[in-house]
Amino acid sequence: MSSPFVCVTSPTDDQTHLLLHTPAMPGHRPQELPRATLCGVATSELHPVGPGEVECSTCLHTAPKFMVLPGFWVIR
Repeated sequence: MSSPFVCVTSPTDDQTHLLLHTPAMPGHRPQELPRATLCGVATSELHPVGPGEVECSTCLHTAPKFMVLPGFWVIR
C-alpha cells in the first residue's frame, strides 16, 4: 500500500500542504489531483518534499485521521 498523501503548493500562500489522494474517496482518480488540500486551500502543483516536511500545521494535524486509507500506486 502507498501513502494517501501528496505534497503540493497552493496559489494562496507560500507554504507546502498535504493533499489526500486515495481510491477510497469518491471522485478521486489516479491521474487527477483533487482541487483542495487537507486544510481547504486550492491546489496548485506537486511539490517534491515528503509529507513530514510539509509547512502547513493544519494539514499536519488533520492527516492522522486519514493515514489508514490506501493511496494510488501511481499518481502521475
